[in-house]
Amino acid sequence: MKCVLFVFFLSFALCLAGQPANGMLKGVITDQSGAAIPGATITTLRDGRPQQTTVSGDDGNYVVRGLPPGTYEVEVRSPGLAQGPAATVAIETGTAVLNVRMRLVLERQEVTVTEPTAPEVSIDPGRSAAAQVLRNEDLEAISDDADDLVTDLLALAGPSAGPSGAQIFIDGFTAGDGTLPNKDAIREIRINQNPFSPEFDTLGTGHIEILTKPGLDRFKGESYFTYGDAVFNSRNPYAEQKAPFNLKDFGGSFSGPLSSRSSFYLNFDRRLIDNGEVVNAVILNPEAMVSPFTQVAVSPQQRWYVGARVDYQLNSKNTVTVRYEPNGSSSQNAGIGNFTLPSQAYSTTQMEHALQVTETAALSKSTINETRFQFRHQTLGQTPGDNGPSIVVASAFSGGGAAAGLHDYIHHHYEAQNYTTKSAGSHTWRFGARVRAVWIKDISEQNFNGTYVFGGGVDCNASVGVTGCATISSIEQYRRTLLFQKMGLSPQRIRTLGGGASQFSINAGDPLVYTGGADIGMFAGDDWKLKPNLTLSLGL
Repeated sequence: MKCVLFVFFLSFALCLAGQPANGMLKGVITDQSGAAIPGATITTLRDGRPQQTTVSGDDGNYVVRGLPPGTYEVEVRSPGLAQGPAATVAIETGTAVLNVRMRLVLERQEVTVTEPTAPEVSIDPGRSAAAQVLRNEDLEAISDDADDLVTDLLALAGPSAGPSGAQIFIDGFTAGDGTLPNKDAIREIRINQNPFSPEFDTLGTGHIEILTKPGLDRFKGESYFTYGDAVFNSRNPYAEQKAPFNLKDFGGSFSGPLSSRSSFYLNFDRRLIDNGEVVNAVILNPEAMVSPFTQVAVSPQQRWYVGARVDYQLNSKNTVTVRYEPNGSSSQNAGIGNFTLPSQAYSTTQMEHALQVTETAALSKSTINETRFQFRHQTLGQTPGDNGPSIVVASAFSGGGAAAGLHDYIHHHYEAQNYTTKSAGSHTWRFGARVRAVWIKDISEQNFNGTYVFGGGVDCNASVGVTGCATISSIEQYRRTLLFQKMGLSPQRIRTLGGGASQFSINAGDPLVYTGGADIGMFAGDDWKLKPNLTLSLGL
């Protein structure tokens, strides 16, 4: 059989000759619920003698090639599952399809209690002391909330190398700004798998890999709803009125086949939060007297997310996966609370579109090539409620206009990868290249309105003493400034009497900034199993 291979960040294995004389068997291994069973052992037998053995992949699919024409029995084994009677299939020169559904079985288990022993040591580079894999019941133990889920995973990953913190990858792509798919769409999470692999940008811990679920061969859906209310909260001791709180979070997923060669997985989430903010400050009343100030405000927040995935089998060797993830969020009355008054509130909007395409080619029984492309379009807007100057009175209040100012941000992120994995004897090679490029337009008017800071002053009036001066608080410094301005005193005289701002700052630079750049990375690694108890990992 003559084959030609073209590689230019896109790899396709196209067979130019006729069909082989031998046949091929493929299919998918599932359980009673229709979920894929990875790692199942499939054995073909002819006349009671084993012929070939293979293992199902992460998506439950398996392929057995090079079977001479004839009738075969197919046995499938997986821990805790039973196939029932062995299936019989006739193999000719083409491709035969056999899908096997297994059922749960009760097994007798014996537990022997012995003295504590040392932890099991594995020579697999992907199972270092810090490595963790979360799937099935393990995923139920972490938060359902997308923001809290990021926090949980960062805590599990631990400290990371470099100033950018931990790295999160979704199906092999660099993740967006902390945006993760719904937890019910996650098949597996790998934390710090082989942290010294040359495939990563940085060495050490802090690597989080998230793998999403493919579509099923039958229709299946689920939904959820989460509700929270302030009735379950205690009152803030600094406010007479209980801060309001209301949470509504609902979503779900739906999956199934599109055709005999394709499937889809769709999930969505909608979150509405009215979060109460308590302002506890010290201000001046209309009579210019120092007075405590307490107010309860509501900061509405909204978020929506949609994730769509389609898997399509081009032929027996090539498959394509396409994912599209639009998501957005908005908030109002942001930035207030504690000493910050409602006049400094601002609103935000965020929108992101992510498109990912992955092509997987089985170049041979031991060689897999993956070509990936990702495009992310992100926009961020910020609008202040008041454009007046900001006033900061230390340990009293922050008022006036919002120093945050107008902000308009556009970010384009491009990423292309071509990775190859090959196994031969005691070696497992993985090599490839990656290109990333970014383009950013950033308009920021932060502190364009100016900020007056009152940090406390000194009253050097002669009535205090012949030579001494008295120190006054920041709120008193602010009070005297307003009072003496109404009296028409000069700025110099106001400062002598303990008034006047301690500091004034303003940003007068160009608010528009364009940035962009690209980086190219290439790597090669070899996990060389020298002995049953010794593996040497080499990388460049």
